[in-house]
Amino acid sequence: MPDMRQTENESTPAVVFDNVIYSYDGVKNALRGIDLDFESGDFIAILGGNGSGKSTLAKHINALFVPDAGRVIVAGLDTSDPDNIFLVREHAGMVFQNPDNQMVTSVVEEDIAFGPENLGLSPEEIRSRVDEALKTVAMQDYARSVPHNLSGGQKQRIAVAGILAMRPEIIVLDEPGAMLDPRGRRGVRRLMRELNEAGITIILITHFMEEAVLADRVVVLYEGHLVMSGTPDEVFSDEEKLRTYKLEVPFTIKFGNLLRERGIEIEKTISTEVLKGELCRLRSTM
Repeated sequence: MPDMRQTENESTPAVVFDNVIYSYDGVKNALRGIDLDFESGDFIAILGGNGSGKSTLAKHINALFVPDAGRVIVAGLDTSDPDNIFLVREHAGMVFQNPDNQMVTSVVEEDIAFGPENLGLSPEEIRSRVDEALKTVAMQDYARSVPHNLSGGQKQRIAVAGILAMRPEIIVLDEPGAMLDPRGRRGVRRLMRELNEAGITIILITHFMEEAVLADRVVVLYEGHLVMSGTPDEVFSDEEKLRTYKLEVPFTIKFGNLLRERGIEIEKTISTEVLKGELCRLRSTM
């Protein structure tokens, strides 16, 4: 797939939240004065419990919602300007929790072609983009399949391919693993890493810690407030604060703590690979 990385002189942040306030359906201040900048090419994980505002925040990024107060700027475009809505959605694609909600046709390749067709592209360009998107998500053998006959993980890959075919620089994934089994979630995690390595800005809404630890930056919301922001190491090392916001501590942190409580010195890490290395080191000294 094309490398989406910006050149050095293209320094416009991918997404800016400027004191954003938003209420809906009787929920007052679902977002309460959110200030955030996401840089192009970053991988950001947004965490929070039910009612924290994380999905509401996600829907502001491609202008499904617009602020009651404050501004959201996507690729330099103010989402509150009605003239910008379609431009914003060309820059920022969104993958929802349930991939069935994004299926619009009965053939995989036709479903992926739907977005590019609405961009008014030529048949040749659409064909090229569909083939490229299918290859990127490793689903080229399913081009003529019926989407609803696929597994949950395969459907989620098709949903991502439909977004990729429109070539956005930003992809927002709202709980993409929530309806998948562990194998399906692992496949989606690999895909997110690959897309980010190709230069696409990934903004992941999740409650799975094993997904969040992949990110460059973790943002935590609680009752509509931005309460934590930093690298995974910075955020996940503050166990007391995480529990205050009703979030689980990653397994690697909990396991390391259990070892240290028993007098076994081991590096504090969120990385499964680093933890494996530490365990191998300990084993070799026994």
